[in-house]
Amino acid sequence: MRDLDKIAIRKFGIPSIILMENAGRGVAEEAAAFGSKRLRRVLILCGKGNNGGDGFVAARHLHNWGFQVDVRYLAGPNKLTPDARLNFNILRKMKLPLKPFSKELSPKKYQLIVDALFGTGLSRAPEGRYAEAIRWINGSGLPVLSVDIPSGLDAKSGRPLGEVVRAGRTVALGVLKVRSGRTVVKDISIPRQLIRLTHPLDP
Repeated sequence: MRDLDKIAIRKFGIPSIILMENAGRGVAEEAAAFGSKRLRRVLILCGKGNNGGDGFVAARHLHNWGFQVDVRYLAGPNKLTPDARLNFNILRKMKLPLKPFSKELSPKKYQLIVDALFGTGLSRAPEGRYAEAIRWINGSGLPVLSVDIPSGLDAKSGRPLGEVVRAGRTVALGVLKVRSGRTVVKDISIPRQLIRLTHPLDP
């Protein structure tokens, strides 16, 4: 999938920010459909990479659709990837609740957690505040929707690298990856011919 992203950006000229926008909107659509129509309070936990950027985009769409959205980040804007930082700044200008994560946060305020901590690039066990955040998610007792892959899984082997989010549902972006709970695939504008090269059984 990382190769598909690069080819879509470099050879097809699709800006990476468009891929992130489509990914985040897909996550927001699935979050909005999660549970019942009474679900209105969503907590989104965002890491420093593009997975976190997808979470920032999802927060914007959910807010615009009337949801109560609280965003907690684990890295400040100076440590974010460029696309993630752009979307972080949009949320800040929109004055959405945007604060650093703290394990003292009460899960009682929310009805759904969106896990946007790590994506397919994770290669070692989560440490420090990230491991703490994953333990907090798993101990919250709330339903969890993971972005692309549950944080803490090795995308190549599907094995835990350390602490792993126990997601009830996962939104796979572009193509199917490691499954956790119910998994749905969202199109993010990767050209169809590229996907068919790597996933020939797809329609």
